[in-house]
Amino acid sequence: MKKTLFYISIAAVMLMTACGKDNDSEKATTNGDQQAKVYLLNEGKQGDNNASLSLVNIEEKTITNNYFQTVNGRPLGDVAQDIIQHGSKIYISVSESGTIEVIDAKSGKAIKQIDMGSRYPRYIAANGSKIYVSCYYPHSVVSIDTTTLEIGAVCTLSGLRPEGLCVADNKLYVCNSYDADESNNYSYDSTLSVIDLATFTESKRINIAYNPQQVIALADGRLAINFFGDYGLNPSGVAIYNIAEDKATLILGIPVAGMTANDNTIFTYGSDYDENWNAVPALNKIDLTTMLATPFVPEMIGDIKAPYGMAINPTNGEIYLTDAQNYTTNGDLYCITSEGTLRWKAETSLLPKKLCFVK
Repeated sequence: MKKTLFYISIAAVMLMTACGKDNDSEKATTNGDQQAKVYLLNEGKQGDNNASLSLVNIEEKTITNNYFQTVNGRPLGDVAQDIIQHGSKIYISVSESGTIEVIDAKSGKAIKQIDMGSRYPRYIAANGSKIYVSCYYPHSVVSIDTTTLEIGAVCTLSGLRPEGLCVADNKLYVCNSYDADESNNYSYDSTLSVIDLATFTESKRINIAYNPQQVIALADGRLAINFFGDYGLNPSGVAIYNIAEDKATLILGIPVAGMTANDNTIFTYGSDYDENWNAVPALNKIDLTTMLATPFVPEMIGDIKAPYGMAINPTNGEIYLTDAQNYTTNGDLYCITSEGTLRWKAETSLLPKKLCFVK
């Protein structure tokens, strides 16, 4: 019997890239069925100021690591958390540094480093002329104008530490995860906060499951939420929430550190631990019609040590899986088909976390 467990510190969530339109006129372009640019965000080790951004060349099957530092002459910061594109800009949250880095999508050149103070920025979503950032201190979501790049309104939340968020049905849905007191005693939330975008206030909280981390707006109007559980009696899994019916269906029994979605399928990644507490990569796919989860076993599964991120190329459906290896050395990026055939592999920087496919 395997023991299902994974750690918050190694969970790479929010891997789906949020894209939208802002007031910028300059847009990145694509060439055929390939992406013009693909950025890979590498988390880096806490306290070492070595978060980094890599440039992935899909056509040549190569990675240029430390791309941000090469282009801008300075490091990205301490612990990269999330990356999205909105219009012609890329937004990167750097948690320990307390910044949102704004760069030009085409050139990678820094436009502005937004000081978030002691808020500890986490994840980013976008809508219209705003981006929204979940923050730990205080538990809140901060809006930033994409034209002026200035901090605007702040919505204080009633739940515990906010993590992933997304825009759907003209509302902002935010995962409320966990908190710890001075004695390191943990409390777990089980809700999503719903923010009315018109008033930018929390209108209600929806009960889902223990420790929700990531929320994705699906094409059919539903939401997919992955949750970590309480590392005890309440397991991890994925919830499919029907907004219209105000009903959540839980899919349990699979270790989920993060997920990505394409068409009618959700792909998840995480780690199982065997009887001797040896880590065993666990990849699954969920059919959104039947709500059944089945193992996803790519041909190089034996080479993967620590699944850390996953994304789907929107132009051709190829899956990109990152491997953190031993968490102290450079990781790997695998490009595989939806059937699990390996296309190519390349070495990344430390703790490869999230890909951003530039539009």
